[in-house]
Amino acid sequence: MRKIFIVTVLIVCTSVLFSCGFINRKKVIGQTPVFVKSQSEKRDNKAEELSESDLEKLKWLIQTLHVSHTGDSNIIGKGCVLDTKEKQVEFLYSLNEMEYEHILKDSLGEYVVFENDKKLISRENAELILKMAGASTTTKTWRYLSQNYSYNMKSEDVFILPMYRREGSDYFIEFRDWKFRMGEDGKLTVKYKIYSPIFCRYIEYVEVRLHKNEKSIFGGYSADYLMAVL
Repeated sequence: MRKIFIVTVLIVCTSVLFSCGFINRKKVIGQTPVFVKSQSEKRDNKAEELSESDLEKLKWLIQTLHVSHTGDSNIIGKGCVLDTKEKQVEFLYSLNEMEYEHILKDSLGEYVVFENDKKLISRENAELILKMAGASTTTKTWRYLSQNYSYNMKSEDVFILPMYRREGSDYFIEFRDWKFRMGEDGKLTVKYKIYSPIFCRYIEYVEVRLHKNEKSIFGGYSADYLMAVL
């Protein structure tokens, strides 16, 4: 009788273990396609090739563009980038942003002279940087700069980049929910949201299109347009 009981217990235990193993196996088999799909999505997303340094420099470019296009980027469907001398000068004025000070020296080293706590840029290098950012022509920009920001001119051909700080200003905005997507044509599309702490809500949805430019200090890209989207 005792032997029969022991045999019965062994059979029951074996059945339970087999069932558990089968269930676990079913779970593994069921989860495998999800895992593979996740890997496939990451592999297909060409924007994953961008390094952390590239992303930082792209955000620096885009935020500076956004600030320089105040009043224009909120027109839905109207894409533009540094298409006026006013925007180009505002871009240069806002380029030395405190938030990105940690990458300024590395990025601007060949184009800016670091003199004590000042950053000096020549006319030639200012025009080069504007074109790296996306400007097509810079014909009247330097004259407009010297006439309207004379207090920042060290000489006729040298401009002192002021320290720009968004945080703490009355018009402080936050750039949130960055999305980077690489197209089949090799162009990069970046979408982000503008959040206003004052109004406690999102006030703008923006899209930027960029093309590859190996000479650009902004993560190797230059902007084609910046515009608000629905």
